[in-house]
Amino acid sequence: MLNNLFADQQKSFQVAVRYLPLQVHHMQNLPEILCVDKKNNQITLVDSNLQEKLNKKFCLDKVYDLQDNQSMVYNEIVEPLVESSLNGFNATLLVYGEYQQSKDFTLEGDKSNLEEMGIIPRVSQQIFSKIEQNPNKEFIIRVSSLQILNENINDLLQKQNQNLFLRENQYHQVFVEKLTSVLVTNHEEFMKQIELAKKNSLGSSNTMNNNYVRGHTIHQIQIQKYDKNSIENALNVSILNIVSLAGFERISKVGCFGKNLSESILVNKSLSTLEKVTIALSKPGNQHIPYRESQLTRILQNSLGGNSKTVLLTVISIENYETSLQALKFAERAKNIKNKPSVNKIQDNDIIKSFREQYSSISLSRNSSFSNLSQTNNAL
Repeated sequence: MLNNLFADQQKSFQVAVRYLPLQVHHMQNLPEILCVDKKNNQITLVDSNLQEKLNKKFCLDKVYDLQDNQSMVYNEIVEPLVESSLNGFNATLLVYGEYQQSKDFTLEGDKSNLEEMGIIPRVSQQIFSKIEQNPNKEFIIRVSSLQILNENINDLLQKQNQNLFLRENQYHQVFVEKLTSVLVTNHEEFMKQIELAKKNSLGSSNTMNNNYVRGHTIHQIQIQKYDKNSIENALNVSILNIVSLAGFERISKVGCFGKNLSESILVNKSLSTLEKVTIALSKPGNQHIPYRESQLTRILQNSLGGNSKTVLLTVISIENYETSLQALKFAERAKNIKNKPSVNKIQDNDIIKSFREQYSSISLSRNSSFSNLSQTNNAL
């Protein structure tokens, strides 16, 4: 059995780095400027123009190279996150990298090849497989998707639903007001919403990335679970975030003008705020964390130093030494973040009763649909 990042129960914020070149299937060896030490989870960037003493070494929780396939990455760093969320913990996967192609392959993969399936479809399969295996537990799954572009929050499941506002509930948890939440009961329904979100996301191109999504994309999966056999009468409610962070743009090199230039400046500002939050959280006893300086860090407040199990996966391609160096510095700093995850339980009888009525209604509707489909097939 593969070791996973959360084997150390004391570490609830974990950092992994994956080396994945843009031409995934054409690279057989590591580039000369990169050294990956998987035994010690270290990556060294070697600039041939510099003396040996100036080479940069980074220590992470987990590192992956060309020999590590999609399944290994998923099983070690994402599967335990999903398992935690199914058991009532909030969980977040942050995926960061300079190039859209490398992030897309990691998150989505190749749909025509099961071995190269990405993280998002594997998450869906794991969730609904777990539900199938636990008939004594009642689950309701809902999915939402949003994009942060120009510091505006846009609903990706209702394209006309834009410029949404952030609010706080009575528990001081941040949420997006009026964000669409869609009930999904199987893998196909889940992936249909993900495809809709991708279609509705606003992208453009620059000299480094074609079809580049300049905003940050967040898929939120709400998991409600009630165990009929448990002595404890409690409803677990958790949020699983899958976050694709836009890459930091070196504006002088990416060829941005006009509207694209403005978007790049705001993306860089939000990433700089994320880095400021990371630095602040890494200092013990720091009382001021600048979450409110960007929409991204405000939404992710629970995931950064709060009630969540979180993994930052940084994907580097080594196409540019400087951008890879900055990405690795950010990843290493994030290792010092400490979260405080706890199981989310609701023991209010009225809320539990309402949940169980919803579950019964959903089950009845689904069974009726299956029955009608079966009758139609028989008629054919």
